[in-house]
Amino acid sequence: MKFNFKKASLSFFILTLSITTYSQNNKYIPTIPLHGKYSIQINKNFIANKGAFFSISFDSAENNIEKFVSKESSTNILIKGTLGQPRIVEISYIPTNDKDVNVFNSYEKKIDPNSILTMKFYCTPGNNIIDLKNNSLVLQQTNHYQNDYNNYINILNNHVKIYIDPVLKKYEEVAKTKDSVQIKKIGMEYQQIISDSFEAAKVDYPFIINHPNSPVSLYVLTLVYNNNHLDKIEYLLNSLSPQIQKLPTAVNIKNLIQSARTNAIGKIATNFTLKDTSNNQVSLSDYKGKYVLVDFWASWCAPCRAENPNVVSAYNKFKSKNFTIISVSLDDNRKNWLNAVKNDHLDWAQLSELKGWDGKVSHDYAVTSIPTNYLIDPSGKIIAKNLRGAELDEALTKYL
Repeated sequence: MKFNFKKASLSFFILTLSITTYSQNNKYIPTIPLHGKYSIQINKNFIANKGAFFSISFDSAENNIEKFVSKESSTNILIKGTLGQPRIVEISYIPTNDKDVNVFNSYEKKIDPNSILTMKFYCTPGNNIIDLKNNSLVLQQTNHYQNDYNNYINILNNHVKIYIDPVLKKYEEVAKTKDSVQIKKIGMEYQQIISDSFEAAKVDYPFIINHPNSPVSLYVLTLVYNNNHLDKIEYLLNSLSPQIQKLPTAVNIKNLIQSARTNAIGKIATNFTLKDTSNNQVSLSDYKGKYVLVDFWASWCAPCRAENPNVVSAYNKFKSKNFTIISVSLDDNRKNWLNAVKNDHLDWAQLSELKGWDGKVSHDYAVTSIPTNYLIDPSGKIIAKNLRGAELDEALTKYL
């Protein structure tokens, strides 16, 4: 569930949708608009390196991310546009004129990562001003949603201290003894407490229930969304206030739940038609009468590329037994897609809308992570999902 990302008038137009809420100590919180015009002003007074630049990115809460205009002067950078809902914005100050540098590759670019200042904040309609304070990027005037977000991060950090850190410490102590039985036992305990379901039950679900009027709860809900727990996700979504349920992210989640149920195991797979590598139209219905693995992947997806040898092996082993594969790529770059198809020896139908995460087919199949696949029988019914490695071979052996 993606990314896009520069002293003008402080007047702005606000749409009417807003909420009134209360803090945990029941103090009145002023009404905060949920959507409308916004600006982000980054004051540059503190910049010593004239070649330095800022990296600015919005979260992926909305498709067709808002259009914005940017303007840079000697004293500030101003970005303005329209928000469909409050959004998390990440800003990084990078002290170099090499635009290829980011937080992740700073070491290889020989930039001290400690010199890169990064912050996340909840951007709301109105003017959001960023300054430097105590060698950190800060929001001049915080908002209630920012407080909610900080609260969530604090709860998450506390969860780590209570549940994860003690097990890690225990593991370090046992590792010194080289007791393989105890090491395995603690390893299993560690896997349990870092599992998504454990963290969700302890942190994410309670936060969402306790913050029904906050868009931060929607953000958290995207983190825990899982097609295997649709009833729980729907319950949490319905626990939010009516205003929050109208926001773009909530609408996206509702659509995902509907798509996931439409294409659940036992249901007839939704037909689709896409162009292949030669721009020919190919439909899922063209393969009715065969067992078909519909495989969602992308050239930039490392786990997908790591899994491709297993998929190739399964194809070569079962292709003579009424089995084939249709790969649907979530690429948005045709060249990268075609190179990956060639390099990974994917010798079956290769399709793509070249729209990244915004493709209709991936939405119809509620794809929120890749690799994802669906095994479809000759009648068009979905009989299995997310088969990887040995599981794929075992399932095909069972059915073929």
